[in-house]
Amino acid sequence: MEANTACKTKPSDQTMPHKVEQRQHARQLSQIEVEFSSADCQPLHTLAENISLGGAWLTLSLKQPDIGAVGKLHAKINDLNLYMMAKVVRKNSIGVGVTFIDMGFETYDRLRKIMQHIDNQSE
Repeated sequence: MEANTACKTKPSDQTMPHKVEQRQHARQLSQIEVEFSSADCQPLHTLAENISLGGAWLTLSLKQPDIGAVGKLHAKINDLNLYMMAKVVRKNSIGVGVTFIDMGFETYDRLRKIMQHIDNQSE
């Protein structure tokens, strides 16, 4: 993977303080290849370290999209391609957290089945 140098960033640190758990869906550990692109970023190729039906954590240690950035997220899992809209909701020095804000029913169903498969493998 190439270094993530394509985003415009602001000099201020946008790290968010720890908050009470707000996730509505259980997270699963993963190593899923993803691409995130937004209006202020060229496509960023990275890994989703964990994923849920509601969002994901993307490893991005260099240039990162700003909190609030909305973009397209493409995840390739085996032979499946999943496309969804995502919004950056948190970030720190090693990555960004995104919430999924729009995906088709078929994408949601595929992701749900993938999450069940990952969960069954971890038991």
